[in-house]
Amino acid sequence: MSAPQELLAYIVSARGKGFSDEAITQALRNAGWSKRDIQKAFEPHEPQTKPSRQAISPLVIFISIMLFLLFGGACAYGLYVYQNQLKITPSPTPTPNPIPTTYPPAGGHSSASPSAHPSATSSSQLSSDISFAHNGFGFDVFKNLLKTEGDKNVVISPTSIALALSMTYNGASESTKLAMAKTLKISAIDIKKLNEESATLIKLLSNPDPQVTLSIANSIWARKGIAFLPEFLNTNKTYYNAQIQSLDFTLPSAADTINAWVSTNTKGKIPTIVAKPIAPTIVMYLINAIYFYGTWTYEFDTALTQVLPFTLPDTSKIQHLMMKQERKDFLYQETNAFQGVLLPYGKNKQLSMVIMLPKTTFSAFLGQLTHATWNSWMKSFAEMQGTLLLPKFKIEYKTSLSKTLSALGMANAFSESADFSGMRKQKDLFISDVIHKTYIDVNEQGTEAAAVTSVSVGITSIGEPKKTFLMEVNKPFFFAITDTQSGEILFMGGINNPSK
Repeated sequence: MSAPQELLAYIVSARGKGFSDEAITQALRNAGWSKRDIQKAFEPHEPQTKPSRQAISPLVIFISIMLFLLFGGACAYGLYVYQNQLKITPSPTPTPNPIPTTYPPAGGHSSASPSAHPSATSSSQLSSDISFAHNGFGFDVFKNLLKTEGDKNVVISPTSIALALSMTYNGASESTKLAMAKTLKISAIDIKKLNEESATLIKLLSNPDPQVTLSIANSIWARKGIAFLPEFLNTNKTYYNAQIQSLDFTLPSAADTINAWVSTNTKGKIPTIVAKPIAPTIVMYLINAIYFYGTWTYEFDTALTQVLPFTLPDTSKIQHLMMKQERKDFLYQETNAFQGVLLPYGKNKQLSMVIMLPKTTFSAFLGQLTHATWNSWMKSFAEMQGTLLLPKFKIEYKTSLSKTLSALGMANAFSESADFSGMRKQKDLFISDVIHKTYIDVNEQGTEAAAVTSVSVGITSIGEPKKTFLMEVNKPFFFAITDTQSGEILFMGGINNPSK
């Protein structure tokens, strides 16, 4: 049997646009065509034996022409629809994959495999809803913590906190679910869509570049002897690739077992998250771990690193190691509020560190830092020649988020009136605490960062090209590590003292 006519027509059209046979084959496989049909379509076709000449009436000729025109028009329209479904866009030069996606597929081994679920959204279908929610929630948490931490350094991972709480959200019901949704800024996102996009985001972010390591891991540790609903556990296993384990929390080694998982998934940068002994009222831990290591696309020359003054919030000065880089193509912007520079990682430049140096005080800058202004600022970087001086820093941060999350609207989830009947039929569970730990090391070669969030569940009973800039980051500043494709903010922090 010959290959379908529409398949042959598509191949002819794609070849005419300059796509290679390999690229066309990959596109057709992605669109669901069988290997057999594709092979048949590429086989050379012998012309059929011509029939003997016979007299043909003018009426037959007229009807044949009309049918040919109708059929040709239908084929052209079908091909147009077919190409649009595949989102095939011709490019000046042929590429290995002629189907452009909104986000490039994540390569390499991932600690998550959400694509195994038939409902998992593909990276090309990931909307901005989930990253928009994560970032907005992250700014709320960050600014609330800065109010209570004073002049201390604050470093958080909005992604880690949001994913740990999203797993928990799958077990929330009634008023508790509504309160969590409002705080997490996911009220408008259906829970099925939330889970699907969480799975897609995890896959998208995992190891996006040969020079970048980025892994996201999730786990749920349940107290042995306490029954939890299979639907809750299976949902988190399916969409978040959560490792589910029942553990005897009364054993002295229980905390060590959980902490070993944390240490492994942060490459030893965060060795512990659970304190010993585990309280008898704790029946579950929902944990997210993120590890990041990326080399700069343009590394700093260690020979240019020197000791220079850094001004602290109280206006006193310390001497600190400052890295230096001069380039013609920095992505830079300057406003009345700050100087900003974007430093990419790896070959693909999908991930970048954003540095924002306030022009006045750090607190004044924070007053202008909102989710809306962030989105606006991120669209305004442009290439410019300049000089950057950036402090080396290594920061470890730990905090309990229970007060912050309560202040942001989740107080019900921490009370004994909480409703987590989606985890367990009995309404006897509540969030005991949410512990968040981060680590970041910024040097001439790149950045290493890690984050862990543990939810413990308790039970009741553009610039001008000719201009140049000098950006000397020698006073408190804001930074963020972002995925430039999805817009997801993986880490953000306020550095008041890089020496601590």
